[in-house]
Amino acid sequence: MQRGLTMDNPLLTKDISRLSSLFPELTEKQFTCLFMYCMGKGSKEIGEQMKIRDTTVRNYLQDLKEIFSLDRASDLRAIFLVRMLAPVEYHT
Repeated sequence: MQRGLTMDNPLLTKDISRLSSLFPELTEKQFTCLFMYCMGKGSKEIGEQMKIRDTTVRNYLQDLKEIFSLDRASDLRAIFLVRMLAPVEYHT
């Protein structure tokens, strides 16, 4: 049995939907990829859970770096954390 973060968990799906409102510039798939990446999942595992190829996941991560004007994918975690902690009015 697989443990940890899975996308078919109804509680997680509800949380992802709520959290995605902090990232209005992202599509649902981009946000899901960002969320899972920030939870420590690798491209292969993200791809398996999203039912997409790991190369597509890497493309999403590259797109996210461009959206946020970042050089490193690891900086996506900082963006995610800042959005989670900062007041909502700063995101719009």
